[in-house]
Amino acid sequence: MKPLRMNIPAGIASAIVMVWALLFLTVMHLHAAVSVPRILVLNSYNMGYDWWEEEMDGLRGTLAKAYPRIDLYVEHLDTKKFPAKKHFPAAAALLASKYAERNLDVIVAMDNAALEFALRYRQHIAPGAPLVFCGINDYEAAMIAGQDFLTGVAEYHDFAGTLNLALQLHPSTRNVVVIHDYTDTGMAIRRELEKMAQLFPAIKLKFMEEMPLEETVRKLQMLTPGDLVLMLSYTVEKGGRTFTHAEAARLVSSASPVPVYSVYAAQLGNGVVGGRMMEGQIQGRKAAELAVRIIGGESLENLPVVTGNLSHPMFDYSVLKKFDISPAGLPADSEMINKPASTFAINKRAVWLGVAFTLFTTIGLVVLIVNVRKRRSLERMLLLKIEQYQESQEELQATEELLRTQVDDYIQSQDELQATEEMLREQISEYQSTHDQLLATEEMLRIQLEVAEESSQKFQAVFEHSPITVALTALQDGTFSEVNQSFVDTFGYSREEAVGKTSVELGVWANAADRIRYQGMIKETGLVRNFEVEMRRKNGDAFMALFSGVRLDIAARSFILSAVMDISEQKRLQNQLFQSQKMDVVGQLAGGIAHDFNNMLAGIMAAAELLKVRLPSDEKNDKLLKTIIGATTRSADLTRELLSFSRKTSVVRSPVLIHDTIAAVMGLLERTIDKKILLSSRLTESAPVVMGDHTQLQNALLNLGINARDAMPQGGQLTYATARKILDDASCRALGLSLKPGHYLEISVSDTGVGMSKEIQEHIFEPFFTTKGVGKGTGLGLAVVYGTVLCHQGEVSVQSEPDVGTIFKIYLPIVEDDVTLAVGDCEIITGKGGILLVDDEEILRDVGRDLLEELGYTVFLAEDGLRALEVFFTHRSEISLVILDMIMPKMGGRETYLQLRELEPDINVLFCSGFNSEGTGDELLRLGARGFIQKPYNRSVLSQMVAEALGR
Repeated sequence: MKPLRMNIPAGIASAIVMVWALLFLTVMHLHAAVSVPRILVLNSYNMGYDWWEEEMDGLRGTLAKAYPRIDLYVEHLDTKKFPAKKHFPAAAALLASKYAERNLDVIVAMDNAALEFALRYRQHIAPGAPLVFCGINDYEAAMIAGQDFLTGVAEYHDFAGTLNLALQLHPSTRNVVVIHDYTDTGMAIRRELEKMAQLFPAIKLKFMEEMPLEETVRKLQMLTPGDLVLMLSYTVEKGGRTFTHAEAARLVSSASPVPVYSVYAAQLGNGVVGGRMMEGQIQGRKAAELAVRIIGGESLENLPVVTGNLSHPMFDYSVLKKFDISPAGLPADSEMINKPASTFAINKRAVWLGVAFTLFTTIGLVVLIVNVRKRRSLERMLLLKIEQYQESQEELQATEELLRTQVDDYIQSQDELQATEEMLREQISEYQSTHDQLLATEEMLRIQLEVAEESSQKFQAVFEHSPITVALTALQDGTFSEVNQSFVDTFGYSREEAVGKTSVELGVWANAADRIRYQGMIKETGLVRNFEVEMRRKNGDAFMALFSGVRLDIAARSFILSAVMDISEQKRLQNQLFQSQKMDVVGQLAGGIAHDFNNMLAGIMAAAELLKVRLPSDEKNDKLLKTIIGATTRSADLTRELLSFSRKTSVVRSPVLIHDTIAAVMGLLERTIDKKILLSSRLTESAPVVMGDHTQLQNALLNLGINARDAMPQGGQLTYATARKILDDASCRALGLSLKPGHYLEISVSDTGVGMSKEIQEHIFEPFFTTKGVGKGTGLGLAVVYGTVLCHQGEVSVQSEPDVGTIFKIYLPIVEDDVTLAVGDCEIITGKGGILLVDDEEILRDVGRDLLEELGYTVFLAEDGLRALEVFFTHRSEISLVILDMIMPKMGGRETYLQLRELEPDINVLFCSGFNSEGTGDELLRLGARGFIQKPYNRSVLSQMVAEALGR
């Protein structure tokens, strides 16, 4: 069959082409084809929030100038009302679904919460879409580190400029009360202000705490002359109520009797004086300009983040008049609102508006007339072309009817062929279906066999290689059907020895009652979990275990699948935890007592040393003073033990020759113990050195010697011995130690006394535990030993048998490098200059003043931190050093030090205390303190520490 050919007259074809060309040119003339950018805006807050509305005005206005039409999508994250942001993941999932096929050109994130959301979910919502942000408070480059395809505008608030303006207008200001909310935005703006607080040393910034609105109003009403209010972002109060910037400004300014300044243009016109203000429209306009450049194809590498100062001075004329503030003191470029306009200006404006209106009206009429005439001409031309087009359509319709008849004949013949083809297809389909069913049945059987084989292999691998002991036991007779390798390793029986035997025959149960209880629970419920029992190995060793079991039916037979976990190590660690917790509780009590005792000792020692200097030389007086100072020193050593025991002080680490320490302890014992006790030593040939506190280690070894003496009322052998040990992980586990692998010194103290039972050994390191009679022991000796060893990164263990004796073993890290032993220095160093002594104890202030004056210094006294700040402020030029107690009422030492540093960044401060909480001294030294002196201190130590702090 030959293809049908349609002969359309050349004139008609030409007419059709001309009509379509004319229509195309007309449409092109009336509507220029432009691409429509798609932009998604993420609002951190809610619709109606005035700051965001300003940002959107700036964004829309700038985009409208660049594009005749845009697709602008806006999504509100509502974080003012829901600050926890728990809805972010759900919102991200919704937006990802919503914009999956939108092909966004740019995402604009407005303010901090929206930026946080965009950075986290941008690639999920619109992969590859560029990101532009604005209104970002406390901006740092680290916020967008590691992110690609983004830029934006930082919201820099000119606090310094605003405060400078306010202080110029109010030179008598001493306090600036800062009001902000505690949202992400409020806290970010506060951090910006805190960074520049040091630029204004003459005033004090007082940040108002988070509180209900009524309480805020009450506190504002209490402000007095000399105060100003600086208002930041305050849109949510503690009770959860939200405000716009305008509403918040009206509330605060109406309550405040003093001027209120701000950095937000949205708050102007609502009672605030003004300031160097940031407008939301500027942020939105800058963000839109960046978006237009990105859509235009400009590389993001050429579009850095805008971080400059976009604020400018703005003021409310009516509020200036209210507080009698002269506009003459304002910057020349200040923008003023509510300022009455002159009559001349009003009339001049009206005239120009009239002229402009007339001119634009005339131009508009002329343009309209020209457009109407052009439109009518085009309509006449279009009607003519449409008539020509209709004539050609009638000719085409006749040709189409002829073609339709020929097509119907062809379709009828095709229907007959299709019927025959359909019958053959059905027969082939039936055959194929039968064949496919056979193949599917064969494949299903093969897969089932593979799954069964794989499951069997998996079960066998898990059973055999499980680290937990697993056994399969027949329920009927209790014999083992199968055991894994962990069972063999744990109990010591080979698989051949176990299979076919019962647990009773193997003797794995330490207590028959436990076995009976376990069997009863299995038969009753069919399941037992974590049944704690004592079990026994083949060699007779007992151990604690968690026993679990479940009843199973396999091949029509009932079995019990049992699992056993050895928890001996967990039990040991649990006991160590209980011991540590008990030590911490008693340590808190001991630390408090030692602190107060040290304060008293400091007064006694200082007074005694002053008497020693001032009293005339006399043998009896010297002897009494020596006795007082010696007793005070020994008492100070006792408090150091208590502080070490409670871990309220760091160990004073220095190289210690442990053999010399043992010799000193044995020398003390030789003069005090019964002659029936034979004292001996067995020391390693080398002279091992450990890092630690000589006094604490000596007292620990002395306590062990005294305990050994009390355990041998009928006499016996007391031996001190040392040995070098190299401990690895395996040896530590074997000895029951929790030490790191390394070189250690083993110090053993053994006796042949009455010994101890296992039950007593479990409690000997507990505070106040004692087996001695009333009045014969405090129960703290071994607890102090335990605390001392732990403070030296060591560990102590005990082995004892009743009626045989006891061995205590202490493991301490050995110093392998060459060390130099410390030598004391008793030199008295005098000096001059002013020293501020701050201590809440009157006796310590009095004797401290006398000691320092004896050394040549001028002394100023303060009983607490607040008084110290007043004295320093008054005598700043005379004070070279501050000696500051750590613990005081009203204001502690650390807070006082930080306040002093604000007044004088280079101030010299020497801390002192009855105890030094772990890490606090080091922290203060890092902050710039000159040193730390421990109470009680003598005249020599005080003179040296003061001289060192002053750099002499």
